[in-house]
Amino acid sequence: MYPAKSNKRVPAPICYAALGFGLLILAGNEVRSFVAAANLTAPSRPIASVEADSVDPAQDGETVHVTGSLTARQFATDPRFPVPGEFLLLRRFVEMQQWEMEPRRGPINVSGLAEKGFDLRWSAEEVDTRADAAPATQQNPPMPLRSEAFLAEGLRLGAFSLPADVIPALGKTEKVKPTRELAAALAAGFPGAEGVVDRDWIVIATGAPLKSPRRSGQERAVWPVGTLRVRFETIAAGPYSLVARQSQGTLLPFEATVGNPQYLARAGIHPAEAIYSQARGKNLFLTWALRLFGTGLFAAGLLGVLLHRTKI
Repeated sequence: MYPAKSNKRVPAPICYAALGFGLLILAGNEVRSFVAAANLTAPSRPIASVEADSVDPAQDGETVHVTGSLTARQFATDPRFPVPGEFLLLRRFVEMQQWEMEPRRGPINVSGLAEKGFDLRWSAEEVDTRADAAPATQQNPPMPLRSEAFLAEGLRLGAFSLPADVIPALGKTEKVKPTRELAAALAAGFPGAEGVVDRDWIVIATGAPLKSPRRSGQERAVWPVGTLRVRFETIAAGPYSLVARQSQGTLLPFEATVGNPQYLARAGIHPAEAIYSQARGKNLFLTWALRLFGTGLFAAGLLGVLLHRTKI
């Protein structure tokens, strides 16, 4: 006797949604790629490279290429935590150990300490379990600290000033490596707390880890409800190469071929063509990544729709 065939299928609405979202991603990606490619085409005339230590009035209103050390009148700092370094952007990420209702699907009892339908998990947002009729023992305290970003003020590239909206164009943020010294400095702001390095995070521990039947070792400790953990990402000051529009003594976004004005920037000292080349490479990678993802989503949705229609 042969086993009966399983009739389990992905619900039809999900298949149609995958089909629609796949098409939307593919179409939107092609528009985005076209606009980006148009804006990253080499200019019809060479971009003038100007010295950063003086402002050339003859280049006023022109798109220029400038290299030099990007500094600030006041570097980005976190008023709560002393993170050493000179940063143009300092981003603090905070999560708190909280009770959350266990999902119907997905990982159940992640901590190994689930009780009455609630489990301990890290969350960046305050979770109010009272809305889920949680007993008093599964209700969370208020979250005393939130994620936040801090920007440098008074940006300068040699003789030029820059607005703060240049910072997102400078590249990806870098993670701050947690150290015991940084952990101790963070914990100093919480009386009786100890800073514990846990992979990319610093746990501000006010009590010992809980004993879990599913976890062992300091790296995978389950901390009491209300425990905070913090990490940081930064964009550091230093040498940068920038393509922008010179407006007297300020560097502003230059007019794009399509869409809004933009900056092009790259860390280090590079010619203008290298900046454009890097930006074109990033656009090409993103274009193909979205094409593959959109095609896969569309194909999965189409297959599901066909199976439902043919009732195989």
